[in-house]
Amino acid sequence: MEFYRNQKKSNQLVLIYVGMIVIFLGMLLYSAGVLSDRYLPKAAVISGVGLIVLTYCLIKSLAAAKDKSPMIALKPDGIVSRVTPVSKAAGLIRWRDIEELSLTEMGADVLVTIHLSNVDHYKAIISKKLSKMAVSGGLDENGHYMVYLTASHIDCNAEELLAKINAYGPKNK
Repeated sequence: MEFYRNQKKSNQLVLIYVGMIVIFLGMLLYSAGVLSDRYLPKAAVISGVGLIVLTYCLIKSLAAAKDKSPMIALKPDGIVSRVTPVSKAAGLIRWRDIEELSLTEMGADVLVTIHLSNVDHYKAIISKKLSKMAVSGGLDENGHYMVYLTASHIDCNAEELLAKINAYGPKNK
């Protein structure tokens, strides 16, 4: 079972980036004195940096939108996900290592939390691809390592994703 990128959500994100780039470009032109007679160096630097960061994010978003591979794949061996940096770095999350699945609210997003046994194995794999900070902590009260999946990039919400993982996973465990 595979879950693909939601093109509508991706297009909305691109439009948000373009809108913010236009605003920062206007701020840069105004603060640089092109649209006014005043030169505001702090505002010019801040808007210039913001413009560079947003342009980078826009390019990454456009490149990601062209990728047609699944964002989450439920396979007989386990789960492969590319929706968060940690889940991408973890690679194949084996069914036998999954102890529990739950929902966690973080900010405005609801995430599917995968509680994993075999902590040392996953920490070693993730720390090779991400900084040590990404693997520090991350343990639940039972000593299981937690990996989060977001449904914000795909066509279903977190509750539906959790139900589909539960329906697919236990028969392969």
